[in-house]
Order: sequence, then C-alpha cells, then structure tokens
Amino acid sequence: MAAIRKNDFEKMGKKEMEAKIAEFEKAILELEGEGKRDKVRPLRKAIASLKTRLHSSAVTLNTPAGKETMKKPAGDTGKKVNEQK
Repeated sequence: MAAIRKNDFEKMGKKEMEAKIAEFEKAILELEGEGKRDKVRPLRKAIASLKTRLHSSAVTLNTPAGKETMKKPAGDTGKKVNEQK
C-alpha cells in the first residue's frame, strides 16, 4: 500500500513536501524501533518520490539556474531558405 496518493503530490507545495518527508522519516525510525521493518518500504518509496519531485521542480534541464531561457523570434522556424539571386 502506498504511503501517499499520486494526486496528493500535485496538491502539495514545497513546504508541505518537506514537512511530509520529515514526518515519514520519523515514522520509519519508530517502525524500526518496534521491529516492524516490513512496513518501512512504502515510506521509503514515498520519501524518494517526494525528494524527486522537489528536486525536479527546482531544477530545469539544460538551463542555468536563475537565468531565463533564450527564445527564438516568432517567425524563425530554424530552417534555411534558399535565396534566389
């Protein structure tokens, strides 16, 4: 059974995700102390998923952090047109 539903991920903000990670880590420690290691796996998967979503929302691929991406002019399609002489 999943520790958190997929549609709940979309509703969460950054602060809520960080709080949920801390809550799950605390729950893992409690379960391991009680000897219930078989119930830890869904929590670890949820933590990994939350951390992945936090990181992917903060970093965009192929763009330096803090800079805007370069946009092409509206009419530029990137193809060269044969010029007639």
